[in-house]
Amino acid sequence: MKVPEIRLAKKEDLASILALVKDYEFYDVEFAKRYYDIYFKKDQIAEKDKVYVAKADGKTIGVIGFARDYFTNSFSYWLVWFVVHEDYRNKKDYRVAQRLLQKVQAELVKRKIKKLFVSTEDTNTRAKSFYARNGFRTEGVLRDYYSKGEDQLILSKFLPVR
Repeated sequence: MKVPEIRLAKKEDLASILALVKDYEFYDVEFAKRYYDIYFKKDQIAEKDKVYVAKADGKTIGVIGFARDYFTNSFSYWLVWFVVHEDYRNKKDYRVAQRLLQKVQAELVKRKIKKLFVSTEDTNTRAKSFYARNGFRTEGVLRDYYSKGEDQLILSKFLPVR
């Protein structure tokens, strides 16, 4: 298999993106569908957002996006639906997650964005480790966010200024 291609998502990627989200975050797929419907319509609410996919052998193996924090300033963005297919999470030769995150960060640095946020489950040790290795720090904890005993972590990272 060749190194996966990373490109902007197209409307025809929607079904495969939702399948990835459903496999990983089954409880979030309806919200993801509502967001992507707005995104692919080029609605002004999502005009500054971008979604990228990683493709290998014609199959979507990863997705990542970023969305402006519309309720604060124009210099903060959130990662949205960052998912890599289970079969590609440990393939160090391809580094799919790392390459997807680098793609987003490069675009945000070009836009002079100062801070990037992401949320994850406190029980997701793989995600917490990945984000820590990539310079994210804990900003806050929402207790019992997903259910009793399942907290949500809010993480952030300052992006380099060009």
